[in-house]
Amino acid sequence: GGTAGAGGTAGAGGTAGAGGTAGVGGTAGVGQQGGPEGLGEDEAALVLARALTRHLPLLLDLLALAAQRRPGHARVARAVFTQLRWVVGANLRGPVPPGTDLRVVSHAVLVGIRHLIYDDPGSPSSFPSPSRLLARPVP
Repeated sequence: GGTAGAGGTAGAGGTAGAGGTAGVGGTAGVGQQGGPEGLGEDEAALVLARALTRHLPLLLDLLALAAQRRPGHARVARAVFTQLRWVVGANLRGPVPPGTDLRVVSHAVLVGIRHLIYDDPGSPSSFPSPSRLLARPVP
């Protein structure tokens, strides 16, 4: 875990806040082309959902504070999610159509939330495929 805010830690392996970076493990440009060894869209959403599992409560708290218009939280949330998009865009199998990075991040967060609600949150290996999980009707 970590904290998000001015100078705090957010995301998996990155920092967000004044002068920091945010996200999962590295930086790349939004909309960058993935490589031939990259992941497909569903694979990337599943990998990111698994990586975010431990940090999902932190990300949801950050979004809640941003929605409440707490000072600085919207800026930090944008930085975190922009960095996640950068990392996803750099790791997708190319060429990557515009908006794919945003779609993968959105699906990963949704998969993580649905996994926490409907599955055993203590078992990340029980993640179904993103398309199967997203297609599941809500009881």
